[in-house]
Amino acid sequence: MVFKTIKKFWKYNFLLTFLITLESGGIILSTVYLSKIMDSLINSDKYAFLESFAISLFLWLIALILGYIKNIHVEYAKQKQVLYIRNKILSSISVKSYEEFHEKQINEYISWLTLDINTLEEQCFGNFYLAISSFTLIVFSAIAILKFSYVLLIIAIVAAIIMTIVPNRLRKQLDIKNTSLSKKYEKYISKVDEWIKGFPTLISYNKNYLLKQQLNIENEKIANLKSDLGKTKAIINSIIRFLSVVFQYSIIFVTGIFVLSGRLSGGVIFSIGDLTGNFFGNMSFFINEVTMFFSTSKIIDKINFDNSLDVPRIPLNDNEFTFFNQIKIKNLEYDFPNSQKILIPDMNFIKGGKYAILGKSGTGKTTFLNILSKNLGYTKGTIEIDGQNINNIDTKKYRDKISYVKQKPYIFDLSLFDNVTLLDNFDKEKVEKIIDKIELTDLENIDSLGLFGKNISGGQAQRVEIGRSLIQEKDILLIDEGTSNLDSETSYIIEKAILLNPELTVIFVTHHLNPVLEKMFTDIYEF
Repeated sequence: MVFKTIKKFWKYNFLLTFLITLESGGIILSTVYLSKIMDSLINSDKYAFLESFAISLFLWLIALILGYIKNIHVEYAKQKQVLYIRNKILSSISVKSYEEFHEKQINEYISWLTLDINTLEEQCFGNFYLAISSFTLIVFSAIAILKFSYVLLIIAIVAAIIMTIVPNRLRKQLDIKNTSLSKKYEKYISKVDEWIKGFPTLISYNKNYLLKQQLNIENEKIANLKSDLGKTKAIINSIIRFLSVVFQYSIIFVTGIFVLSGRLSGGVIFSIGDLTGNFFGNMSFFINEVTMFFSTSKIIDKINFDNSLDVPRIPLNDNEFTFFNQIKIKNLEYDFPNSQKILIPDMNFIKGGKYAILGKSGTGKTTFLNILSKNLGYTKGTIEIDGQNINNIDTKKYRDKISYVKQKPYIFDLSLFDNVTLLDNFDKEKVEKIIDKIELTDLENIDSLGLFGKNISGGQAQRVEIGRSLIQEKDILLIDEGTSNLDSETSYIIEKAILLNPELTVIFVTHHLNPVLEKMFTDIYEF
């Protein structure tokens, strides 16, 4: 994905390469003029000294200006590419089915969009542009060294090859350790989320110390992995720096011999010192930057960006789906991954009917609603709507006709209006009628219901979820203990309003049926 992204934004990257090349050229040319400055001083040539000094300084100023422009564009290009990858990750998540989404922990997705993206931005793309800069400085340094002596260039090239080969053997270890650290961070975020959310429970049992105890175990694992990764990086860097110093002094030594023998002027030693510093210093940087670029670019290889294409799909009926008669459930079974099996009783639901499903916890009531809403598939049996198997109906079109009020409503950090409409453009008067029906008019002036609905009660959150379903005006309404957190009076008012709607086909899962409303149900099924 990283290489595809770089290719997609080739215009930005070409412009940056051009700017970096000009900057590097200015730096090296300025360095070359140092030998002329030294020679003019040795020869006591005042005019040559002033001319060489002025040109060298001018080239450095040009390089500084280009560097400033480059840095602005580097940050812009990084953000454009990171945004593209982040959007790709979001797209890969948004096309997942309910079952595909729950194959991973939610915190793994959070890790992709935070820690992994941050690593890509700083260590992957950051090192990519640094590597281009180092490479251009190496090339210009090599050309400048050639200007003085081809022998010096040959030594530099041989040295560069050795410096590239030696640390390359450790790169695979670095790749593995970077990937391992990324996966460990995903698990770490899940653990933090688990124990922080569970802290109120720990307080109730005087087990506060478990928070620190459990998370410190994970902290130590992360610290050990990072230390191990740092050790590998340190070994690679030390090898490169050692070779860099050895070869740099080798070239300076040979240059000194050439100066003593009269093959080069004395001023050359001044430039060669800087040029070899540039060549080997940047060779050292380049190898490290390329190593880091390749190793960190692989951290998102674990994400399947084509997941919408790799699941065999049943040929779907492209016609518009309309529910006009009845839903039939026959011989339905669902197998959990742990081999537990749930048998769903045969049921019929007539359009416009009101149905209750009763039963103890763990008998499959919620599982059935998830199957009926096409969140889960089923192992055996059939669900037919007007004679059509729901597996042959396009999921998006199917969900346009069905609403599902879950046991645990999810509240976004938005206003009541936006939470009910989910940012759809509904008529304001219509929304206000729904808000009045679910008895939440006292929350209308609140700017936000808070992160995870922290500014409202559990009962109010349930009413928001019911409001979301009602405003959509879909044919079928599934309610899973949707009023369990409400007081009896409010629960009665809302349930009665729903049951009196002749257009709605209602399937209501509950543990306790209000005896006053029982007569309003078309049929009652027990699990």
